[in-house]
Amino acid sequence: MVGKGGCASDARGGAPDAGPEGALAAPRGAAAVRRAGGGSPDARGGVPVSVRHVSFRHKGAPEGSYALDDVCVDVPAGQVVVLCGRSGCGKTTLTRLVNGLVPQFFEGDLWGEVRVGPADGAGARASGGRAAAGARAAGDGAAAGDGAAWAALDPSEEPIARTAALVGSVFQNPRSQFFNVDSTSELAFCCENMGWDAERIDAAVLDAVERFGLRGLLDRNLFKLSGGERQKIACASVSAHGPRVLVLDEPASNLDVRSIRMLADVIARWKAEGRTVVVAEHRLGYLMDVADRFVLLEEGRVAWEKSAAQLSALSDDQLHAAGLRSVRPVSFAAASAAAFAPPRPPAPARPSSAPARPLPASAHGRSGGRGLPTGAAGEGEDAPKAGAAKGDATAGLEVRSLRFAYGRSGKAAVDVEGLSFPRGAVVGVLGDNGAGKSTFARCVCGLERGCEGEVAVGGRLCSNARRRRLCYLVMQDVNHQLFTESVREEVALSLRNRPRDPLRGEAAAPVVDAILEGLDLESLAERHPMALSGGQKQRVAIASAVAGERAVCVFDEPTSGLDWAHMLDTARNLRDLSARGVTSLVITHDPELVAQCCDHALLMEQGRAAWWGRLDDPQTARRVEGFFG
Repeated sequence: MVGKGGCASDARGGAPDAGPEGALAAPRGAAAVRRAGGGSPDARGGVPVSVRHVSFRHKGAPEGSYALDDVCVDVPAGQVVVLCGRSGCGKTTLTRLVNGLVPQFFEGDLWGEVRVGPADGAGARASGGRAAAGARAAGDGAAAGDGAAWAALDPSEEPIARTAALVGSVFQNPRSQFFNVDSTSELAFCCENMGWDAERIDAAVLDAVERFGLRGLLDRNLFKLSGGERQKIACASVSAHGPRVLVLDEPASNLDVRSIRMLADVIARWKAEGRTVVVAEHRLGYLMDVADRFVLLEEGRVAWEKSAAQLSALSDDQLHAAGLRSVRPVSFAAASAAAFAPPRPPAPARPSSAPARPLPASAHGRSGGRGLPTGAAGEGEDAPKAGAAKGDATAGLEVRSLRFAYGRSGKAAVDVEGLSFPRGAVVGVLGDNGAGKSTFARCVCGLERGCEGEVAVGGRLCSNARRRRLCYLVMQDVNHQLFTESVREEVALSLRNRPRDPLRGEAAAPVVDAILEGLDLESLAERHPMALSGGQKQRVAIASAVAGERAVCVFDEPTSGLDWAHMLDTARNLRDLSARGVTSLVITHDPELVAQCCDHALLMEQGRAAWWGRLDDPQTARRVEGFFG
């Protein structure tokens, strides 16, 4: 491990010579940039990024608590470098150093030197000392002219507008970087802010549309797109104006398999054009053919750097020990659920209505984590019938018919019938981005007005209002359901509002502690939820779902932004919910999660159920493996 006074290995390699003409980018409101004329310089290729002996402590963090601790990373022009490591290790903070958001927006104390551009650039400045700079207005500085634009700059010191002229960013939550309502305007946004003429803007947008396959997403409301579709728009909008350095924070977190392949192709094309790319990522497999180096961060320090060949030589156990996901395809030849379930009776003819398999106590600690507090779920007035056995399929979730259409178009966004899952089932809901998975989940939970059909929970037909009391949805964008001032209070809120035996005050404290411990959140108990990383926020939302004790829980991309260990924690808690009789629908693009905890799979296509079945059915296992490729 590299500590203070030491540095990771020096920069290697160089930039390719060729690359198309690019463009400067500036944020909204950069009137000075428009007045200066903007435009792209004649210089081609990317520029290097250098982070030398950098330490950073967030504003308000205790003495000695560093998000980054003496970090040294060099990215030569034209290389693709991947930052990896456990959730909260400092990956996102390092990307924010490159684009200037640290410390200009995310305030704190900064030591060391950050440079974007050639080492001998006239604009290079070492940050030195300590800085606690507030955010500067985007219009404070104009993009430099063609010659000066490539002088090295220090993102911690330069106005954000100047840094944005060189560095394009895709954030972990794409909604946080949208400035328009419709997708086409968003694609053109940065180019318009540069003051480009209409013909040039149209050409740039068309190029981005073709690269990302976005023709079907043009002129769409951004806030009615799926999370994966929004992520594609965010990536394409950055590509449209052609920055020389691209910083991507978990770009594949919400993408389906097809879109991930497309993203890998785009990164490869950026690399071929000579652009410099820095990616913070948990899902590493798709980057193996394009990345030059993988940099592992541990507790804010650089632990090691490896090439793709060196990384692929590591066993899965070695990768997992470092907190990393596997870089090899997941095999479903032997069903995941069968790995931790005892033998079951022969399945009936219809796979989806087979009895749920009981979960042995030994499986609860499979991930090495700590279990959740035990107890029956969903009992009481609004729960499934008390006499319904766990093995009785009518005691779970039945979607006898479900239809929903947006607006007055009449075109069905969801049209599903004949689904039946036993009590305690963990169902992996699969499908491409835009297949209707999230809308289906909202309909099941009774959250979409105008949804028609028959849905039964515990053998009893339920209205939309009743399903809202029996079901709990963990949203894809968890920021929408974090309400309190601390993680502890967030979990306590669900205990106060649960339908059976609500708990308050001192009576709730030990239950809150047990749930936080089970999800490795005890050290964050007093932190504000909105100050956490994306993966940590996801775990807080899951903790709230666990505390709510509903009969049906729906998780929309619960492992988005999670490392290997916390993905296992999530899988373990889904299995614990199963053991308590909770039926879970898990919308996911994560094959490792499916392999760890799901016993059923459902594929959605264009709002319809294409197929479903038990994962210990060889045919279903082959279908799932084929879907993930």
